Amino acid sequence: MACFAFEYVHNWVTGLSQSVGLASLSFSKPTLSDVERAEAHGNRLGFNHRWVKATQSAPPLPASAFPGHKAGFNFPLPRWQVDHKRKQVGKGRVAYDRAVRAICAWKHMDLGWSTVHADPPVKGGLVCVLPHLVFAWMKLPLKVAYVDNGSHSMGGKSGWTGQQLKYAHSTLHGHALAGEERFAVEWHKEDDSVWYDIYTVSRPATPLAAISYPVIRLLQKQFQKDSFKVVTAAAAASAD
Repeated sequence: MACFAFEYVHNWVTGLSQSVGLASLSFSKPTLSDVERAEAHGNRLGFNHRWVKATQSAPPLPASAFPGHKAGFNFPLPRWQVDHKRKQVGKGRVAYDRAVRAICAWKHMDLGWSTVHADPPVKGGLVCVLPHLVFAWMKLPLKVAYVDNGSHSMGGKSGWTGQQLKYAHSTLHGHALAGEERFAVEWHKEDDSVWYDIYTVSRPATPLAAISYPVIRLLQKQFQKDSFKVVTAAAAASAD
């Protein structure tokens, strides 16, 4: 009876901590076992939103995906937030290949204050992002939703022809946010330019994340800034 009561209380506390967002926090650096448990738990429960692969052809987002994603708030949680940033990071196929290798090795997410546990991106691959927030670490599980690699040709005023690698990971249960983030490296044949592109759709997935959302938004902006620096440096290394 005592063992049953302990198991019941343990499961109740675990479920409560996960529902409010405490399960992703750690006040000591997560071990490999901690990370693998977070990935396995998230993978077992699945994605924490319904719009997996919605970023594959964005922009624009599919009309049915992420309702109410314009700026504003929808009680009790903020609406979906869309962030899209792209920048030329070099010129030439060698620079393109360097940038591709960087994002395939997840260097664009290994930023000192944030690291990542993942194999080279393949559809269905598990990912765990580990940001360090001064006094605590977070364990944020995701799964690669798609990988597109090959030639690209699109007409129209903003169209271009060349080569592209893009992939996205979507959030699993246990992540502080719900949504999807896409990374792309492009080589444009017309002018030999190389571009890095980040497209993110997200919103808080837990009450704790909603309360701390202004801080999360600052971290998202810092991540973009640092990630562009890393990929730009990787592409420029082609001149060595």
